[in-house]
Amino acid sequence: MGPAEPLAVVGLGSMGLATAEHLRDLGHPVYGYDPSAAACERAAQAGVVVLADPAEVGRAAAVVYLAVPDGEAVFAAVDGLARAGRRPLAILDMSTLSPGAARAARDRARALGCRYVEVPVARAVRAARTGNLLAMVACPEEELGEVRPWVERIASDVVWAGPPGSGQALKAIHNLKILGEVALIAESVALARAHGVPEASLERVLRTGSSQSFMVDYQLGRMLGGDYAPGFRIVLAEKDLAIALSMADEVGLHLEVTEAALASYARAERSGWGQMDTAALLSYLTRAAPSDTGAQSPPSTQSPRKG
Repeated sequence: MGPAEPLAVVGLGSMGLATAEHLRDLGHPVYGYDPSAAACERAAQAGVVVLADPAEVGRAAAVVYLAVPDGEAVFAAVDGLARAGRRPLAILDMSTLSPGAARAARDRARALGCRYVEVPVARAVRAARTGNLLAMVACPEEELGEVRPWVERIASDVVWAGPPGSGQALKAIHNLKILGEVALIAESVALARAHGVPEASLERVLRTGSSQSFMVDYQLGRMLGGDYAPGFRIVLAEKDLAIALSMADEVGLHLEVTEAALASYARAERSGWGQMDTAALLSYLTRAAPSDTGAQSPPSTQSPRKG
């Protein structure tokens, strides 16, 4: 793959835009599409050549990265890209969806003459901006060597998860852990504030005690500073935990902690915090606390389920 080969990103939200910016910095002409006019405007300002629809994207680049919110959006993108008529066309799907939906997307793409590779990713948006994502590739093992160069454009760590569907299973397990932890961090801060624990002391203990972790380092400062700008939105956290619970139901597992975490995110989403970062769980919790008379009101409209 030549250094100046055109590449494309469909889905220009936080993760997709950061990926596009990284590919641009590698020297690639980068094309993109998103149904959101605001997302397209931000991408154009970042140097992405924004096109009118996925079919135009498929005509502009032979390798397309997907970063869309759910399976429905993946299917729509696959159908749109296939209309370009370009063969071969490789679709690398960074999105998070259920294992069954990923297998269905692969079958759909293959039936339309396109190559679909399941590549869910981990680590924060800032890792996408620097090409330091962790990618969980699901494909027949003999295909891994062929797709690895494309994956390594966006990821510093590449894990072969197994056959199709395995990458999304592994991603659901990963997100189950981190989203449960974020909910606990928010509850820890809310309890500390309610009992008058100095925030400097709380921060020192959580960052240096046995509780220290990547999520504490990444989210604690955002919570304490009230920075809820979307990175990993609450509505998507709710979707991902529902996927994990569906996987558990399939094999008869009862994941009580995950159920509790999902309930917390769902209540926050229904109360209007859905489009804010998961750090905003703290805002939801402290507003709900009777002793917190100075808390800000939630957004005035309920968040949609899909980004």
